[in-house]
Amino acid sequence: MTSHNFIMTAWMKEERSFFDHLSIIKEQPSRDAIHDLRVCVKKIKAYLLLNEDISGLEFKQTFKKLKACFDIAGKYRDTQMAIALAKKQTGKHNEFLRLFIQHSQQLLPMTEQCAKQGATDLDIAVIGRLRLFLDEGVGEKDNAELRGLLKTASENKLQEAKKLSDSFKENAHLIRKILKTVYYWLLIIPPPSLISAGDMKILEELLDLLGKWQDHIVLIKKLRKFRKEWLVKETMLCNNAKEFEISLEKQASMLLKKAEMETLLIWAHVYP
Repeated sequence: MTSHNFIMTAWMKEERSFFDHLSIIKEQPSRDAIHDLRVCVKKIKAYLLLNEDISGLEFKQTFKKLKACFDIAGKYRDTQMAIALAKKQTGKHNEFLRLFIQHSQQLLPMTEQCAKQGATDLDIAVIGRLRLFLDEGVGEKDNAELRGLLKTASENKLQEAKKLSDSFKENAHLIRKILKTVYYWLLIIPPPSLISAGDMKILEELLDLLGKWQDHIVLIKKLRKFRKEWLVKETMLCNNAKEFEISLEKQASMLLKKAEMETLLIWAHVYP
């Protein structure tokens, strides 16, 4: 395997990090370890998407096994995030939030065990098989050639996201996934960067807003499920829960509007 170009070098860095965090999760899952492992998987997928764009080599069928581990770990992450975000909320909904947080904390040991089992059950050979896709597609290419190919792939992805932004609210999740992929590509390219430091900061701020929006959406879904399953209809507690969901929806809407404004800067600066 050729590992001298920047894509293969980035892959090997993430592969090592993935196995380090996988070992931790097998022993004792933690919020940080699960977050870092999921970031590794996202970067690995981004490199495979770039490879697919360059070489046409499809990887998704093989990737399914890795994604299963990613999704299971995500259950733990979502529960942790929901608790943390709920704790930041204040006001007349405190009793409802106290019950929701208590309920979610009771679920943590189960989601932790699932994450641990998912890490243990993962066939780690899948990483090697995925690496072969990458090696076959870009392993022999040099940095100069890959730089041009990455530039073209990034422009195509940004064009795709720009078209989707005509219906930003409906396509926000997909836009976030596309821009996150491009962001991971831009991180690994050797200097000089394809975009300025200022434009990279705009992209990071946009992704941060979309990440916070997504966290609010996850929390709203969990709160609604909790209300419907555990609270008595037409009681003050249930009504307070509904009011709180509405207030969170407004917060999510504001985050989405800010993110939409940031995308206008992206299109003006990075992809005019």
